[in-house]
Amino acid sequence: MLFRHVMRIRDLVDCPPEFIHNRKDRQDRDAFLDRALNAAGLAILHIKAARTYSIREVQQRIASVLPGTACTLSAPPPLPAESSEPSCPKCHTAMVQRKAAKGPHACKRFWACTNYPRCREIIGID
Repeated sequence: MLFRHVMRIRDLVDCPPEFIHNRKDRQDRDAFLDRALNAAGLAILHIKAARTYSIREVQQRIASVLPGTACTLSAPPPLPAESSEPSCPKCHTAMVQRKAAKGPHACKRFWACTNYPRCREIIGID
């Protein structure tokens, strides 16, 4: 039963929020879940659906629900020591070296976030 629920959540990730939570039966289900978790003494964090999220804001929201996690969430995981690639200053994932093919920066090298297109952060090399 839990597995089907998890699969449904994964299937709904790309759905606009109005298709998920504006129906009366969904609102009743959410209210029931909130009451059940509260009765069990478990915290729940509601995050409004958005196109992108700020890692810092999500970390702060998590820390507000789970006290004592702020120190473990404050720094991004370090890259391996042998890695010479920088990590993205915006989303903290690895970056890859690219070369501009056209435009005013044609033939110039730059670091691009591997999380593209969700993150479009770049760092110039040349």
